[in-house]
Amino acid sequence: MAYAHGMEILRSPDTTSSKYSAAHAYFRESVEFDANISSYFWKMTCELQLGRLDSAKSTAKKALSILYLEPHTLKPTFYVAIGMIEKRSGNEDAFISNFNMAIDIYERRLSKDPKNIDAISNKAYLLCSIEERQNAIVFLDSVAVDQEWEAAINEVKDLVQDFIFEKYCADFFTH
Repeated sequence: MAYAHGMEILRSPDTTSSKYSAAHAYFRESVEFDANISSYFWKMTCELQLGRLDSAKSTAKKALSILYLEPHTLKPTFYVAIGMIEKRSGNEDAFISNFNMAIDIYERRLSKDPKNIDAISNKAYLLCSIEERQNAIVFLDSVAVDQEWEAAINEVKDLVQDFIFEKYCADFFTH
């Protein structure tokens, strides 16, 4: 029930930080009683929006400890969040390490489903983020997708060409 209330608040048109504070309270309650990974994701998202980076990092680490060996859809997102927080605090090695963990997850997904457009695009963006734009381009040139996805891959290629990490950071930490 707490999760549903938190989601209802997030869907509201309110754009103030009070929206995230109110939703955060529900997601905090939800993780205490449900331990639902989506609750951890939204709790972390609220914390990021509120500028509570230490709490967001802690929430992400807790979610990863619960997921440990599970291949959950949100798993790389938690690594990315931790990496972004580390980058902001100047810890370049931890930033790259966490992004590499997320890239590894996307690579495992691609080994099972080489046409997974989500994994393809996210791997390319993460490679750009750790200053491996050329590797991202080579990777994108190597993927073979059905004709229906060619336009999407070309769009990702265009975005990779124009990728600016500072903008990615600013969008990530908007509040």
